[in-house]
Amino acid sequence: MTDADTSQWSHRWSRARFDALPETGEPLSKTRVFELLASVRRRYVVEHLDAADRTVEVRPLIDAVAEREFGPDPAYDERKRVYVSLRQTHLPRLAEARVVEYDADRGRVAVGDRFGALAFALGALGARPLADEEAASAAAEQGPTADANRRASGPPEPAADAGSTPDAGED
Repeated sequence: MTDADTSQWSHRWSRARFDALPETGEPLSKTRVFELLASVRRRYVVEHLDAADRTVEVRPLIDAVAEREFGPDPAYDERKRVYVSLRQTHLPRLAEARVVEYDADRGRVAVGDRFGALAFALGALGARPLADEEAASAAAEQGPTADANRRASGPPEPAADAGSTPDAGED
């Protein structure tokens, strides 16, 4: 997602649009909002639903999330990991919070009555922190870097100057 895409997406969820959404029952607590947004896959689901006119088939949603996570043409095993995690964990969790309506039998996902709260919070965060988090996560998966190894081994030893001693020049 480019900065232009991010700007467009985050401005979609203006305060007026958020306030106009019907929300029944108890609103989502801040803690619950952050718990739900903790997963990058759930954030991708919210972004995709918002961009896709609010109702999607599960298969295209899985494809979209896999492409966001792994890049164009993700491998079969990458798609399968996304498929399993969305169907068994993320979509049921979003449905339990009434952020989405998930019909596993028909393979459909639609926005729920609390979707606006999560979409608004995600829009307010903007993509820069999320993009930085994704880069940090990718770096962590690749293991320590030379810079991290250098920091872990402590500060470098000071270089000894061949012609100087601590007392040199102090007469």
